[in-house]
Amino acid sequence: MVVCCSGSSSKELDHLISFQPRTKEDFQELSNQIIEYIIKRHQNKPLYPTFVEHHVRKLSAPLKDVEVRKAASALTTLANEKQKEQREKTIGKKKTKGAAKPVLGSAKANKYVLGLGLVLD
Repeated sequence: MVVCCSGSSSKELDHLISFQPRTKEDFQELSNQIIEYIIKRHQNKPLYPTFVEHHVRKLSAPLKDVEVRKAASALTTLANEKQKEQREKTIGKKKTKGAAKPVLGSAKANKYVLGLGLVLD
């Protein structure tokens, strides 16, 4: 058994080349195997985003405009999810850094009237 491409054997790569997908699930499995055996080892490289953009364009070229829009919509959804996750992470960090702000109606806030220093005790 010849080992190639990040621990993949030539048997696995031969399987990818000869694979004949017929169903949606078959194509998903093909995609997963391509990612696992070929692409995954390049994900941490600085030019990986450029590769993905180029790859998506080349993969989408033979599709109809409606199919490209559907794929673009899925990518937009993914981007929005990642943006939301990032925003939640940064908001979480900001909340833990500072002290909690007083809430209107709390015990400390009720002791003073309109910041005039009038104690209501």
